[in-house]
Amino acid sequence: MVSSPIPIARIVEYVFIFFGIPARAGRDEIERLYSEASVRTYRPEAVLCERGNGSHVPALCFNLLVPPGPEEANSGYAAKLRDLARRLGFPSDCVERIQ
Repeated sequence: MVSSPIPIARIVEYVFIFFGIPARAGRDEIERLYSEASVRTYRPEAVLCERGNGSHVPALCFNLLVPPGPEEANSGYAAKLRDLARRLGFPSDCVERIQ
């Protein structure tokens, strides 16, 4: 009897494009910043940033595991982020997604 091969693992490559502003911070500063109650649930993810000149630099990106509900929206903060993104020349489709 010949059985069909059963895949035991599958590697899937995901490519996402995000726009942001890299900043330098030491471990102590990051721990202090992300210990604040308003951002305590954000978790670091390793990312690779592409600079304007095409070079790459590793970084940490802090993300929420579960998106906030509508009742948690901060329209004033979102408006400030959209304004900053426009001034920095982020693509308009990226700017409009900031809620």
